[in-house]
Amino acid sequence: MNPDVLFSAGLVLFLAGFLLAIAAVILLAVRSFRGGGVRGGGVILLGPVPIVFGDERLTKVLVFVAVIIFVVFLIVSIIPLVVSTA
Repeated sequence: MNPDVLFSAGLVLFLAGFLLAIAAVILLAVRSFRGGGVRGGGVILLGPVPIVFGDERLTKVLVFVAVIIFVVFLIVSIIPLVVSTA
């Protein structure tokens, strides 16, 4: 695969994640100024081991997200092996 395409795709994904994080912080700040409750949580993937933290209601959703992310990483890492042996 063309290295320029991979670089561009990685850059776009990085910038999208960065903008998403900035938007989340801004939305949380605006919501907290209005007096509404703020709920949050997150997933940290250390290899195949997910560490899920946050609100009790969000943990089920975050575990599901962690599984989806793991499957995507697995597929992305297997595709080059299949393509290079073909």
